[in-house]
Amino acid sequence: MSLDEKLSGLIGRIYGAGQDTAAWNRLGPEIMGALGARVALMTTVDLARESYLATRFFGPDDSRFAQGIAEHLEFSPIDPTLRWASRHPDARFCASDRTVEGDYASHPFIRWNRARFGASHWYVCYSAPEDGLSHSLSIHIPEAEGAASRETLRKFRLLFEHVENAARIHLRPPALDQGGAAVALDRSGAISACTPAAEATLAQGDGLVRADGRLSARTPREGERLDRLLGLALDAQRNGTGASSILVGRGGGKPPWLVDLRPTFTDYGGIGAMQTGVQVRWRAFRPAQPDGARLQVVLDLSPREGEVLALLVAGHSLESAASRLGISRNTARVHLQAIFAKTRTTRQAELLQLCARLEAQGD
Repeated sequence: MSLDEKLSGLIGRIYGAGQDTAAWNRLGPEIMGALGARVALMTTVDLARESYLATRFFGPDDSRFAQGIAEHLEFSPIDPTLRWASRHPDARFCASDRTVEGDYASHPFIRWNRARFGASHWYVCYSAPEDGLSHSLSIHIPEAEGAASRETLRKFRLLFEHVENAARIHLRPPALDQGGAAVALDRSGAISACTPAAEATLAQGDGLVRADGRLSARTPREGERLDRLLGLALDAQRNGTGASSILVGRGGGKPPWLVDLRPTFTDYGGIGAMQTGVQVRWRAFRPAQPDGARLQVVLDLSPREGEVLALLVAGHSLESAASRLGISRNTARVHLQAIFAKTRTTRQAELLQLCARLEAQGD
């Protein structure tokens, strides 16, 4: 069957939109119009966790649609199509009326969807999961029309195939800068790319190691700390975590590694930017001899706080700094907490990075 001119033009604009958010904002209503939908959603879903990671809504400019957008995440745990798709990840299509057991009309999500989106039936096309992510397009048919026609569903499947293909064509994973030691981790935490300098570090077991295809530290204690930060970074889109840093010891009198963890995001066109992993970079941490008086003035520290900070920047542990100053570890920790508050930092690695920047500005 040949495509009508209107649908053919729409497909061309889908491929031309690329990663242009404004273009996709215009395409959403066009797709709805071509399919006779009241509401459409483009989503990225973690099917294993049955949760939405990002959603772009298209629909009428009215208060109940706006309320539906605001409530969507609250009601998504009882979405029968999300649950069905998570159990049938390779099906690539589902209809709401095929996912509910018992009385369809009385299901709480169906009632909510009718009240907020004005639709009793909706349909979802979704991609097979890659790296745990599935991308989908949903259309909600006006309640007065009930279920969609066979012709509408044929067009819907066709359009989704092109939306999915267009996203793949324009997909560009974040590039790994080859300068210095760095690795890229996929969404599962496995190492997917590695610079030569990083390969050398991991091969030598120089503070950092490769364990079962994942990044870890040489000592169990530091390995646990690194795993904890990596877990937060890999789930940054859900928990709002940004970049973070950690010091990892190397032994043999070598300066520790300052390890920076930065979540990476990839633009999926109409579906939006999604986290695809984490980039980890490290370099030797060689603090310059600090100008304690300058740090004290710049950061508005008390004389004792300035002494504690100067020793930390010089490479002392908190215990060593306390011993040098003739104070208890608890007292030193009280001073450190006061320094955190004044510098708006929360970790020693973050504090030392701030001091390194201040020292560089003073050169």
